[in-house]
Amino acid sequence: MNNWSNIFSELNQNFLDIKSIKLLKDSLNSEIYSIIYKGEKSILKIYKSKDQIRIQREAKVITFLNKKNFKKIPKIYESNLKRNFIIMSFLEGENPISDINFINKLSNYINEMQLYIGLEDKQKLPYAAEACLNLNDHFEKTIKKITDIRNKIKEFKYSYEILDVIEDKILPWIDNYKKDIQLKIKLEDNIDNKDLILSQSDIGIHNTFIFDKELYTFDYEYSGLDDPAKTICDLIINPNNFLNTEEILISLNHLKKLKIFKNSYKKALIILPLYRYKWFAIIINSFLKNINNKPSNASIFLDKANIYLNNTYTPIKSILNNINLKI
Repeated sequence: MNNWSNIFSELNQNFLDIKSIKLLKDSLNSEIYSIIYKGEKSILKIYKSKDQIRIQREAKVITFLNKKNFKKIPKIYESNLKRNFIIMSFLEGENPISDINFINKLSNYINEMQLYIGLEDKQKLPYAAEACLNLNDHFEKTIKKITDIRNKIKEFKYSYEILDVIEDKILPWIDNYKKDIQLKIKLEDNIDNKDLILSQSDIGIHNTFIFDKELYTFDYEYSGLDDPAKTICDLIINPNNFLNTEEILISLNHLKKLKIFKNSYKKALIILPLYRYKWFAIIINSFLKNINNKPSNASIFLDKANIYLNNTYTPIKSILNNINLKI
């Protein structure tokens, strides 16, 4: 557990009046506590990473949205970059159901958020943790993530099947796919600044609540300006929000009608197979994180990665066939 006793002592020495501490979640990245702060039920988030960029990004983006009076996120009460913690308002509500209605509601929520952001604001906001400004960024960051995973899993004998899939199928396919795309589109052309959106990056059912029929989001560690094409991909092929082929096509039709996605829709179709493999790598990374901390849970993620590839093959192939590309 983090140095909670020291933080608690320091906070109360500064007359912040924290009471009733209860651990809600202890993840690999942070500890989340329910507290009473100045008489109000609140959240204390303590970051485990020594990389202060996470807390800086989350504090800056949420504070910005608070000042813009966007109410469907937590409100920051206190933040301490030196001690790696934030105190913010407590969000209560129901957990959403992962279905097409949720995805469409979430896409409307993202579109609404952008109404609070002017062009001048984009000069002040940070880029998202893995922001991509052109097609080459999308390719290279996906390749890097998959290559890093490949190098890390080599030491685990029971992951050899996954290793073979990465080396014999995924990386060669991406290389060939990139060459095909390069013949049709310039990969280095940057997205226009006006088309960038403020993205939560880690958006999905795991970071949302429904309260009074309205959607609320939390957890902005990876947030910042990014290509909306990436958000389209995350909305429809996130493993936690996965839709079938028919539902994906319906959601895509909804997404392309939203203002913020109109100029990025075609690009999203192109990078969709890349993000299928990127999410695959993210699942494998969960295996690597658990192998040392919770080894009994680790193998679950290897199975989940294979299932994800199998379940996403037909929908992605169907979509790419519609734009004369092959998976």
